Amino acid sequence: MEALNTQLLRFFDWLLWTTIQGSVLVVLIVLVQLILRRRLPVRWHYLLWALLLIRLAVPWLPESKISIFNLVPRSLQQGRIIQSIWQSQNTRGMDFDLYAESADARKTKEENHSKTILAKSVRMLPLLWLIGTVVIAGYVCARSISLWRTVKRERPITDSEILDLLEDCKMQMGIQTILGVIVSDRIKSPALFGFVRPRLLLPQGMLETYGLDELRYVFIHELAHLRQRDIYLGWLIAILQVVHWFNPLMWFAFGRMRADRELACDTLAISTMAPHEPPEYGRTIVNLLQSFSQVRYLPSVAGILEDTCQIERRIKMIADYKKTSRTRWAGAMLFLAALACIVLTNAYVAKADFTFGIPTRLGPTVNTSVYENS
Repeated sequence: MEALNTQLLRFFDWLLWTTIQGSVLVVLIVLVQLILRRRLPVRWHYLLWALLLIRLAVPWLPESKISIFNLVPRSLQQGRIIQSIWQSQNTRGMDFDLYAESADARKTKEENHSKTILAKSVRMLPLLWLIGTVVIAGYVCARSISLWRTVKRERPITDSEILDLLEDCKMQMGIQTILGVIVSDRIKSPALFGFVRPRLLLPQGMLETYGLDELRYVFIHELAHLRQRDIYLGWLIAILQVVHWFNPLMWFAFGRMRADRELACDTLAISTMAPHEPPEYGRTIVNLLQSFSQVRYLPSVAGILEDTCQIERRIKMIADYKKTSRTRWAGAMLFLAALACIVLTNAYVAKADFTFGIPTRLGPTVNTSVYENS
């Protein structure tokens, strides 16, 4: 049991250092987005978050002298933040019997006793983290399984007109994946579900309320999610959010990431449309907002109304959409590559430029056991 606690403590130490790195990266990404809001293409706002996902998901990255984490104190980079506090209790309070019960001795005892209590409390943090992780992961899995059972019970529609429209949209988006369309009264908003056998979920009454033109825009948006592999990324984000649940900055980052994902999806959808279609696409989103409720976030779902707080931002982006020039696209790629060199590397640790040779025996001892004057 003690060995298990020690391993959990070491893992939590590594996790703390990782979440510190992630927090630094979140602040940097938000600053970059604010400073380069107009100059950076909309889809690249979403791609910037890939740096955070890589930073949190990859356990080892190369060292570099230009890494931003060279600015972080070395004491935090050792990965022993919790373990150092816990182990400090073993080095205190051992020699009090050698001193008289003076005021200073009693004060020292009280300080060491407080530190011992603190060390024991800190040692409980990994266990609390594990309990929170299990609870949140169980909640996400239970909701995902419940939705999967709902979808599994429904039969895909066979309306030839709707299926032909879907095939036309797939050709427009360059997608060949087989995709079924499910209508259910338990679905509150259009959404893409699943990545092994993806399905397009539609709420009850939508096919009767909306015309083919509006349905076409909904299909194109959901196919854009499929083309961006947003369901795969959704599960990765969910796993990282469950692991880093104790860091509120990560909740903020992943929420902003999902909002940027919708903007990137809108941009991708609009890029395949004729010049006169984006306004109609924007009106369709507004109409859906009036008729259907927001999708409750799940990693297995990517909907068109996931973040209603960003509707105004999305409509403005759709109205002001302009195709990104090759020069601007190349500049964004170079900037992202330079930023990756800074944030996807670890702090540089100087290494000794010499090695110890083979030990050599120097012969008989020079001094004897008898005291000798020099």
